[in-house]
Amino acid sequence: MQNFKNVFKSITSKQDSFTDDDKENLLQQLHDTQQKLRETELLAQQKLKEVELIAANELSDAQQKLKEVELIAANEKKEKELMAAKLNSWKLKKYDKVVSCGSLYVLKTDSDDFYKIGKTKELKKRLAAHQTSNEADIQTLLNFDSCNPDLLEKCVHFCLDRYRSNSNREFFECDLPFIKNVVDILGHALDTIKSSYPNITRTELINILLQKLHFNHSEIDPHLSLSTQENLPAPSAPPQDSLYDFLLNNSSFVFKKSEFTFLEDVRLAYSATLERDIRRLDHAVFLKVNQEWKVEKLDFCKFCKNIYKRGCCNQYQRGENTKRATIKNMLYCKNSI
Repeated sequence: MQNFKNVFKSITSKQDSFTDDDKENLLQQLHDTQQKLRETELLAQQKLKEVELIAANELSDAQQKLKEVELIAANEKKEKELMAAKLNSWKLKKYDKVVSCGSLYVLKTDSDDFYKIGKTKELKKRLAAHQTSNEADIQTLLNFDSCNPDLLEKCVHFCLDRYRSNSNREFFECDLPFIKNVVDILGHALDTIKSSYPNITRTELINILLQKLHFNHSEIDPHLSLSTQENLPAPSAPPQDSLYDFLLNNSSFVFKKSEFTFLEDVRLAYSATLERDIRRLDHAVFLKVNQEWKVEKLDFCKFCKNIYKRGCCNQYQRGENTKRATIKNMLYCKNSI
């Protein structure tokens, strides 16, 4: 602006002495100055708009973040209120039945006197799979729904371990009513306790369990106190002609690690001693006499009669084997007196 004034003064003071070229130069200078002023003004306006736009964007972002913070705070408050309500509900809650996610089954297959105890999520598919390897129809003797069939199976197998036919199989030689009682009591105990909350009393918990077990209080012997040992009946001594006494006092049957004796040989020897045919032996008695004497079924080669394994004899063939019940870690000395 100052340059423009100077040019204007120069023009007015020296107007008479200017030539046409001087006037033209001065006019050009004036035009250039005005052009620069307009460009400067436009640039300033553009910068101002940019600053205003940046400020508006920052304000919008700040407002958006404020809304997000307010929303988070509102959600946290709502969650705290729900949690408080849930805690109050839990304080009052005593029992809420859990959902079953599978079942424990007891099957009767081709194996004589053996019961298969396993777990499944779909019993029909499991039965179909087992049926392919059994000639006779499989009988489903028990199907117990459970909230944790894996844990229930482990507990049942643990309790019935002494009756297992083989250490790594699910077959058990045991009375069916006893198996059902074990599954029923363990299964209902697990489900009932899992469904309970700390607010439940001991009496209420026991009553729920007894209702599930269809317990009849008339079954309790009023003269029997389970809290003390003095009222418990003394265990009866095994009879003199029992299998227990026979094994305990017979020097023909001795403990020897890694050896085995056929269960049939013991049955025949026991029958000869009693002079009558004994058709069935209680497997639990062997463990009572010696904890290492465990009844197991082993595979034997049909040709060499030894334990069935690849290369056991020159006539070895796949599938040419038979199962026989044995007593593990027992040696039968037939010539002993």
